[in-house]
Amino acid sequence: MVTGPGILDVILLFLLHTIYSESAKFEVLGPTDQGLYECSIQSNSWYDVTKKQACVKAVGSRPVVSIEGHRDGGMGLLCESEGWHPEPELVWLDSKGVSLSDGHPETHRDLKGFYTVRQQVIVQETDTNRFTCRVLQRLINVEVETEVHVPSELLNYTSLWRRSFIVLCSLGIITVIGLSLAVYFTIRKKGHLKQQHDEHIAHLKQQHVFESIRRHAVDVILNPDTAHPDLILSDDGKQVCETDIEQDLPDNPERFDECLSVLGKEGFSSGRFYYEVQVEEKTEWDLGVARESVNRKGRITLRPDDGYWTVRLCYGEYVANTGPPVTLPLREKPQKVGVFVDYEEGQVSFFNVEARCLIYSFTGFTFTEKLYPYFSPGFIYGGKNSAPLVICPVNITV
Repeated sequence: MVTGPGILDVILLFLLHTIYSESAKFEVLGPTDQGLYECSIQSNSWYDVTKKQACVKAVGSRPVVSIEGHRDGGMGLLCESEGWHPEPELVWLDSKGVSLSDGHPETHRDLKGFYTVRQQVIVQETDTNRFTCRVLQRLINVEVETEVHVPSELLNYTSLWRRSFIVLCSLGIITVIGLSLAVYFTIRKKGHLKQQHDEHIAHLKQQHVFESIRRHAVDVILNPDTAHPDLILSDDGKQVCETDIEQDLPDNPERFDECLSVLGKEGFSSGRFYYEVQVEEKTEWDLGVARESVNRKGRITLRPDDGYWTVRLCYGEYVANTGPPVTLPLREKPQKVGVFVDYEEGQVSFFNVEARCLIYSFTGFTFTEKLYPYFSPGFIYGGKNSAPLVICPVNITV
């Protein structure tokens, strides 16, 4: 008599062969699903098992670099990248490839198991003023980076004050070591006069740098065809505020139908341009630029990924509308805000006009469409925010 496996055993052998040959597949949705998976098959006369290790590898977003303003005698730069697995490394480099990172980056893991990594550095002026944020994952051999160029006009603010500080410290050391008490008081008086003189010279130089940016001023006029029906524009197209009465306006494709927004008439696709807006007596506003193809219907999100580069005043806080938003610790409340765009450098900067200081800069972007000035005066809140946004003429000091 010939003996052998029954038909059920033959079927089981075939299934096991399929599993071992990796024809049986399963889908891992995210990092939280990774681990050891076991598949077993058995009958009355047969049993076998196979195990599979699921490993999740995900390449995150291109690093987003923001200029955060002056920090501790230099310019603060922030780099952030999200959507990684396993946890990546982040390093800041200068133009020669030398690491600028001090310590480990800040890492956050979301509910799905993906990592977000970010790190801030403080940089000084160099021969190129170019800095690189690099994110790498050695296990999957992936490396992405973003290079940022910080204009000398912004870094000069820091270097001028640093030079003045060094001069004053040197005078103090010489006074303590080399002079008698009587001579000390005399030289201290002279040193105080020199300090005032140096500060005055530094202030004049800062004014010159800021005025060089303002020389790129353009004449911005609001486009009524883009204005939300609850917004009222002045006849000259230079002012905008909300009204309690909705106007009966045609719902053309260019018009914002839910968000209180309006764009400038003219768009820009090259070079540099600058304009100033009076925000005095307002408790809420958004200002900046938007690309031509932005969505204008329904609710919108003001962030670079959606085509908006803006800053905001809301609930008493100044915020850069990045992803996620960045709170801006301003020393002075701006009464007039200047908006400067360098199209080729991919940079949008905001200034406190009266204080002649930087508020915030978006940088490291690549613009491919026309950019239009963007305005949102906010809700009037029973008259508390009824003052209009006013586009001001730029008076250049010679």
